[in-house]
Amino acid sequence: MKHRIKVFIKTVLLCTTAFLFFSCENFLDGSEEAKNQIQRKIYINNHECPVATVEEPAYSDAGVEKNTSIVISFTLPINPDTFKDSYQIVDAAGKSLMENFMEPQWATDYKNVIIAANEQNLIDLGSEKTKDIYFKLSKDCETDDKLPIKQAINHKYRINNSYDNVPPVIDSSLRCSLQWCSSLKADQPTGIRPLDHKRVAW
Repeated sequence: MKHRIKVFIKTVLLCTTAFLFFSCENFLDGSEEAKNQIQRKIYINNHECPVATVEEPAYSDAGVEKNTSIVISFTLPINPDTFKDSYQIVDAAGKSLMENFMEPQWATDYKNVIIAANEQNLIDLGSEKTKDIYFKLSKDCETDDKLPIKQAINHKYRINNSYDNVPPVIDSSLRCSLQWCSSLKADQPTGIRPLDHKRVAW
């Protein structure tokens, strides 16, 4: 009787070991996606991720001109395609305002980007004196080697019904209003040149 119990226990242990072995083997051999995810997490943990900052516009109770552009800086070069797929511009009710802005314009180092207001389709405030705008950027925004931004952005600013007609002075600090980007042409001597991803050369 004891011999039968021992044989039964050995059989169970052998079957369990075989099951675990083949399960692990199938996981390692058959799940490239799982392995890639693990490797990616290890890579991210061992590297400094880029920090994203909204340089302009800052929030103010009175609001900024409705044709003010959004300016974002990064501490590392960003892949523009991942940026394009990971940002939103919405109002307080969550309504998309993307049609009120132009395509992103990138600096040649990929560390600064401007989203100019669409001069042909500015945000309509209606009877309101001001309107709150939200720029959102998820951690799907990455560098070319798949490093995500360190923190997602949910930046709130306010616009009023005024309009800025004064062209900005462009400098490397980016602390200026850049709504003129919406009307730029490639043949104008404005610092813009027709490169991939619409890079801006400051």
